[in-house]
Amino acid sequence: SINGRMIYLTEHVMKLFGFSVRKIRQLRADDEIEYMISKDGSVVFHYEHQVQEYIDRTFVSSRSPEGMERRKLRNERFNNLGTS
Repeated sequence: SINGRMIYLTEHVMKLFGFSVRKIRQLRADDEIEYMISKDGSVVFHYEHQVQEYIDRTFVSSRSPEGMERRKLRNERFNNLGTS
């Protein structure tokens, strides 16, 4: 943490979501996730609230109607993997 604020390095965000470096860079380029960057651009990190905002915008509860629909689609995708 910095000054009592939790930070996430790129590696942390990658591990948290199972994303590749390329995916994280794309999210940043598309302004899907806010981040902090040093003056020279060599250091990038995310504050906890920035990660939380991404989660809140992107994910839904599995028990919500939208979540149930997403689960159904996900299960269909996985069930169809071996049938092609």
